[in-house]
Amino acid sequence: AGGLAAEFDFERGVLASLSGCDDRERQLISSGPQMHLWRAPLDNDGIKALSYHGGKPLERWLDWGLDTAKLKLEAANVSRRRDGSAAISLRHQLQLLPGEPPIEHRQQWRLMKEGWLAMFNRITVPKVFGDLPRVGIRMRLPSDLDEVSWFGLGPHETYVDRRRSGALGVWSSSVADQYVPYIVPQAHGNHVDTRWCSLRGAGGLGLLIAGASRFEFSASHYSDEQLTRAKHTCDLEREDAVILCLDARHRGLGSGSCGPDTLSRYHVGSGRVQFDFALAPLSRRDDVARVARSLTSLLR
Repeated sequence: AGGLAAEFDFERGVLASLSGCDDRERQLISSGPQMHLWRAPLDNDGIKALSYHGGKPLERWLDWGLDTAKLKLEAANVSRRRDGSAAISLRHQLQLLPGEPPIEHRQQWRLMKEGWLAMFNRITVPKVFGDLPRVGIRMRLPSDLDEVSWFGLGPHETYVDRRRSGALGVWSSSVADQYVPYIVPQAHGNHVDTRWCSLRGAGGLGLLIAGASRFEFSASHYSDEQLTRAKHTCDLEREDAVILCLDARHRGLGSGSCGPDTLSRYHVGSGRVQFDFALAPLSRRDDVARVARSLTSLLR
């Protein structure tokens, strides 16, 4: 794998574009990874078509305004590290309830000597928001990066309380096939215990992301916002992007549509969450597993 070329938008505090150094025209990320806490409501979270949710998690999340809250950039700066490399630090806040402390996301990017990028995330969740749908980041990739592979549980979707049906291995699919046509559109395609994932186009060029620790991910052509608005599958329109979510924690499914809620040990609690990734471009010749091992070693 070669190196990466990154452009940052310091007014918004986002990675504006990411491409391979040998092909600046080939975009790998079209809008940068930012904190993402919302998931399109599952029927088990609460039936979104109903105005009364009877104490379901969805009612609480809507009361917090979690579905419409906007991140606010608090600080962005560039510094030089002792080894001469540049580090870009970003700090965003999400103010949900008046009078309550905000949820904070501190993110640092470092360019490694190999031309790869390391991304360090620290998210702090106050106690009042002790049961979230997820804690992670989300980014948009070009829609033609439709070939997805990962090392983790598969081949079907798995969640923290639905992991035993999955098998550990290297799996390949298309982003289109990650979609699950639930009658009422909702979150889908999550994968737990992931070590790395890659998105490639038809020519084999793409992006590899490896985690410092196990993470959860999903890749879809439908955003959580569109899935939340849609009442039926016919309301969905495929977006011209791959929406990639990388989660440190993702709430379990439970059986709340007709039974008890998710067990408390599968909730997403408050506190400080740390999760780090390394990113590298892929050529058609690259051995993904080998590059992934090299990426992971950079984070240790």
